[in-house]
Amino acid sequence: MVRRPKSEYWLEEEAEKMTLELENGAKLRILYFKAKKKDKDTLNLVFYSGFISYVYIWEKAIEKLREKHDIYFIETREKEFSRFPKDEVIYNTETLAEDFVLALEECKIIGHDMENTVFIGSSIASVAMLEAMGKHNINPLISFHASPQMKYTAADRRKNMHIIGRIPYFIVLLIKPLIFFFYGLKFRKDRDSARRRKHTLARLLQPSQQRWMRKTKTFAAPYEVDKEALKKINSPVIIIGAKEDPEHDEEEVQKLINLIPGSKFIKVEEKADTHNEVFAEIVFEELNKLRKK
Repeated sequence: MVRRPKSEYWLEEEAEKMTLELENGAKLRILYFKAKKKDKDTLNLVFYSGFISYVYIWEKAIEKLREKHDIYFIETREKEFSRFPKDEVIYNTETLAEDFVLALEECKIIGHDMENTVFIGSSIASVAMLEAMGKHNINPLISFHASPQMKYTAADRRKNMHIIGRIPYFIVLLIKPLIFFFYGLKFRKDRDSARRRKHTLARLLQPSQQRWMRKTKTFAAPYEVDKEALKKINSPVIIIGAKEDPEHDEEEVQKLINLIPGSKFIKVEEKADTHNEVFAEIVFEELNKLRKK
C-alpha cells in the first residue's frame, strides 16, 4: 500500500467515497464530487486517472470543473485503496479497460443518460478508456484524453525501477535527494508540474511501493493500442498534450489522432503537463462549442 502525505488528502475528504468489488476480482474506489452549483448544463464527468495519478494531482482541474459539473473519479487498481484481483497481479490496458466498463456498469452510467456524460482519461488509463469505448460501443457526449500514447515500451525504465525495488531502502534514502534534483531539473520550465510530479516520485520511492514492484511483472507494462477498437469510436474525442512534457511523445499522440474518426489534438503551450486549470478551460471551451451546434 502506497502511503501519501496528509496534505494530499484534503480534496478526497470533500468527496463521497464508493468502493466497488468488481466481478473480475479487482477492487476500485470511486470519489464522487457533487457540483457546487447545478443548472440545466450540468453534466456527469467520469475521470479515469493514470498510473499513480491520484485525484490530488488533478486538484486544479477538479476544483474548476466541479463548480458546475458532477465528477466521478475512478482510481485504477494500483491505488492505495484499490487492489488487484486476489493472487493475480495484472496491470495493462486490457485489464484497465475491463475495470472501466465494469465500474461504469456498477455506477449505472452505461446505458443511462450517456448524452449527458463526459469521459476524461489520463495516460495509460486514457488508452484503456479509448479501447473500451471502441470495443463496447460506449459513446459519451464527448471525451477528453490527457497525453495518451500509441504505445509504451520503456524497457529501460521498467528494468531500472525493478532494480530500485530490490536494493536496500537506506540506499534509496541516500540517493533520493539526487533523484529529486534531476527530476526538478527535467521539469524546470513548469514549477507547478515539477511539484506535483515530485509528489508522485516520492510515493514511487516508498518501501510499500518497492514491495509491490518486487511482486509484479507488469509494473509500467508495455502496451500497443488496439487500432481496430479505436477506429470504431463514434463520439467526439479531444486529445490534449503539453508542449513541454518530456514524458509523452507527441509523434505517438498524432498517430492516435489519425486512427480515431473525428478526433482532434489540442496542445497546451506553456505547461509541462495537462493536470491543471488549463485542461479544465479546454473542457469548458469544447463543451460550449458542442452546445452551439
